[in-house]
Amino acid sequence: MQQLGGRAAPQKPLAVLVVEDDEELPGTALTTLANIARFHQAAALSHGAARYGLPATVSVGLEAPASVPGVVVTPGALARDTDIAVLRDWVAAVRG
Repeated sequence: MQQLGGRAAPQKPLAVLVVEDDEELPGTALTTLANIARFHQAAALSHGAARYGLPATVSVGLEAPASVPGVVVTPGALARDTDIAVLRDWVAAVRG
């Protein structure tokens, strides 16, 4: 809990918006998205490469987890039957 005006206030959950495009579309700007994210204390990121003026996420596969700086994501969506123990180990490894 953080203090807010002498009272304890619950902390906001971390919000992350990830834009996934294979390439940046010409003439497209996401400054409004970035501003809304910043206002709500969220992070706006681009998946795989810096695009639209947004910083990039870092992709790390489940099969070879490693600790890297930045916001780490898997290269793609995980299968519904992904073993939760494997995912838990991945999270521990990328956190370092």
